[in-house]
Amino acid sequence: MKFCICNEIFQDWDLRDQFQATAQMGFDALEIAPFTIDNSVRNITSQTREHIRQLSAQFEVEIAGIHWLLAGTTGYHVTDPDDTVRDE
Repeated sequence: MKFCICNEIFQDWDLRDQFQATAQMGFDALEIAPFTIDNSVRNITSQTREHIRQLSAQFEVEIAGIHWLLAGTTGYHVTDPDDTVRDE
């Protein structure tokens, strides 16, 4: 069994510090809430994603997944009756 922690609790921390703390506490993985990086997942650059992968390898902390994809966003609704809103 592997244990992970969500990076929400480290929301205002530098990404490096998040991975380091996760490793120091003995967790196997970090779950990432995109809003802790930027309010729009579309604004998270390929450089930031690569940086996250490098930190994951450096600290031997897996990335468990992502969640709260719509937290911190405006205008995104997966159940809106308007196709355009859902597609966005």
